[in-house]
Amino acid sequence: MVWKLAEAGMDVARLNMSHGDHESHQKIVDLVKEYNAQSKDHVIAIMLDTKVHIHYLQTSPTSLI
Repeated sequence: MVWKLAEAGMDVARLNMSHGDHESHQKIVDLVKEYNAQSKDHVIAIMLDTKVHIHYLQTSPTSLI
């Protein structure tokens, strides 16, 4: 699938760390690295989307500024 997406113009593989598990993410990383090793003129970047959750403890958002 990585090859088909790359041939269609994918430049970045975005991994949403809020979904899936480490094993599934590692498989994608390994496939992208394999593609990059074999590709002569096209490289796919890997972007990890790590969401940071901020909890407000009885404060308004303006009091954080």
